[in-house]
Amino acid sequence: MLNKAEKQYQEVLKKVADKKRVPLLKIIRMKCLDCCCWQENEVRLCENKDCILHEFRMGKNPIKRILTEKQKEELRVRFAKNMKQS
Repeated sequence: MLNKAEKQYQEVLKKVADKKRVPLLKIIRMKCLDCCCWQENEVRLCENKDCILHEFRMGKNPIKRILTEKQKEELRVRFAKNMKQS
């Protein structure tokens, strides 16, 4: 019987086989679960700092995106436009 993580893995594999998009962070998370024998708590407790995926193991991107002032203004305008439409 498959646990929750293994079921998610099967769903991701099916999407990949069907040529559907899968977020890269989700794929990384699945690899970490595979490495830790599908035990979510073991992924959280992972101490393998030499692994290139270690910082991404929780499904979050630790790299902060730095926006220019122009990009920030474009986002403000787009957000305001979307709020008016809602």
